[in-house]
Amino acid sequence: MIRVAMDLFWEKGYENVSIMQIADAVGLPRASIYHSFHDKESIYLEALSIYFAEHPSKIAHSFEPSQDATKLIFRMFYGFSSFLSEESKSRGCFGANAIDEHLAADSDLGNRLREIAAAQSKAFKNVITHAKKQGGLVTTRSPAKIARIMNVFIAGLSSASKSGMRELELREICRDFLKSLGFK
Repeated sequence: MIRVAMDLFWEKGYENVSIMQIADAVGLPRASIYHSFHDKESIYLEALSIYFAEHPSKIAHSFEPSQDATKLIFRMFYGFSSFLSEESKSRGCFGANAIDEHLAADSDLGNRLREIAAAQSKAFKNVITHAKKQGGLVTTRSPAKIARIMNVFIAGLSSASKSGMRELELREICRDFLKSLGFK
């Protein structure tokens, strides 16, 4: 059921999906949906949780200092390229779309998405810090600044995939982007 709801949210956006639409799409009474999830926001957050559990950025969250941080960053961005190009409907990144739609909202959902974005920035900053220590990144920029730049780039990568840009093009852009930041 969550994957069906995710698909609806991804396609139409949070505000344009109702509990009734979710119930109809999964073939359950609306009361069953409310009984299981209480509200649309809970369904949305569960869908995002599942999405991010499969998202390439998860490797930054499980980074160990013994790993080659630079290789991990390239692998993660090449993973974004594959992940976005596999999305056959050219809807971009569900997570980036969600953050874009709600990040500024003064609501529980906006707060939760800010937490998700902050956790991603923190994970990126950790990997970037190690890449600098390991000599795989030559730059005078701080790891925090590079993490912010990466998050903005990921949003742009999502937009590029919406325009139909395919995996090889996305990978090439990622490689050039990372090299321009100082990654070897």
